[in-house]
Amino acid sequence: MNLETQSQIDDLTELRETHRRRLKQLRLMLATTGTETPASIPAEIDAIEGKIYAIERQIGMLHKAEAAWALRLLPAEQGAAASTEADTEKQLEAIARYVFSLEDSVHRDVGAIFHLIEQETQLDNADRKRRQKQFDIRVHIIITLLIVLIVVVALK
Repeated sequence: MNLETQSQIDDLTELRETHRRRLKQLRLMLATTGTETPASIPAEIDAIEGKIYAIERQIGMLHKAEAAWALRLLPAEQGAAASTEADTEKQLEAIARYVFSLEDSVHRDVGAIFHLIEQETQLDNADRKRRQKQFDIRVHIIITLLIVLIVVVALK
């Protein structure tokens, strides 16, 4: 891998880790504040998740470019001039980095899917609790009105 590409990957990795640390802090704040959470917190969480996703895509593209470079350098036929052992090792390392970046990408995407399912479930639970509370209030009002009606009829 050339030094420029490695430097870009290192910079992006550092930036991604900074965003992950901030995301962890925000999720802790969200968990501890509960319903008192300012609206800006979930919005910032979504924005940071988007930034992390974009950074991971950039890192994956850099690894992919390196792997493509390595594959182009591999001998196309048995009779082609063989590259040196060091070149072959560099090529295999580039391909391995790309494969690992794919693994990270799949892991991230599956994690994102589970996160969305979890959020949807939380929204469903929150909606269900809100509706249950509204129902309980209505039942309470109806019972109170029935008691008042019974008392009024009994006093006549």
